[in-house]
Amino acid sequence: MKIYDDEEQKRKDEEDRRLIEEYQRKKEEMDRDEELKEAELRKNHGRGEDDSSYGLGFEVSKDMGFLDQLITCLTKPKKLLGVAQLSTGKFIKYMIIMALLLSFMTYIIPVAATITGFKGFNHLFKESMPSFKAENDTLTADDKFQLNLSGFTVYMDTSEPTVDTKKIEGSGVYITIGSKNIEMVIIQAGMSSKIYSYPVGVLFYNGVTNDTFVKAIPEIYMVLGFSFLFMTILNILKYMIWALIYSIIAWGYIKRTDLHMDYWDALRLSFYAGTWGMILPNVNMAFGYIIPPLIIFFAGVFISLRFIGISAGPYVRNEIQD
Repeated sequence: MKIYDDEEQKRKDEEDRRLIEEYQRKKEEMDRDEELKEAELRKNHGRGEDDSSYGLGFEVSKDMGFLDQLITCLTKPKKLLGVAQLSTGKFIKYMIIMALLLSFMTYIIPVAATITGFKGFNHLFKESMPSFKAENDTLTADDKFQLNLSGFTVYMDTSEPTVDTKKIEGSGVYITIGSKNIEMVIIQAGMSSKIYSYPVGVLFYNGVTNDTFVKAIPEIYMVLGFSFLFMTILNILKYMIWALIYSIIAWGYIKRTDLHMDYWDALRLSFYAGTWGMILPNVNMAFGYIIPPLIIFFAGVFISLRFIGISAGPYVRNEIQD
């Protein structure tokens, strides 16, 4: 009987071992499958959906439009890694639309307001501006004239060959028009710095009068359109340069994570994270600098860098964080 019990126990022990081994083998297979799924998700992170059971916390819909991207960039910094993984086409579209909107805000609206305030170019040249005429490479006008435009001020005083900037009350960028010379100067705290100087004949050739400008109104609108596009291109270049600067920080985060991201992803993350830094200075400019520009500048830089840290920081490897 004892022998039977021993054999029975032995058989049970072997069965238990077999079951344990089978369980361990299946668990290892499940773990491997889980790792593969997570690795695949990490490889394609940002292109999944928010309800993924293997989510990393920053997935966004690949069908996001410009408005969705903008709202995410302004209010959901934890999702910026996902936004940075959208297609190159969506990134370029976001960059161009942002530049167009900011240029419209700081150029088209103020210029349109100025033109409307003067009741149109025809009224501006015939009624608002003093009568002027260019002869023998010299411009003469009946009176002084000042026109505030977006980002600069036109100041005409033909009583002198070159406008004396000490007589100008105000600060900023000025295009001064004297009887002989046109200058662009920056006036700040009573001090002026000349950017360029040209003979008055460059703009006011011999025979030019108020009526000449009235006839050129269609060409002026064309120049304004080209100026708007040029400003848009400048905005794209300016904000890409800032993104390059921010990307130094972003790449420092990303290369210490296990995420499958490269420097291009870091650059796009930096551009998206810099959205507040783009909007704040331009809104402040549009409202006439209601807040000192330096404060707005540092606020934009701080928010942009903070958003980069919020989005990428949680995925830095634990050993580095510790």
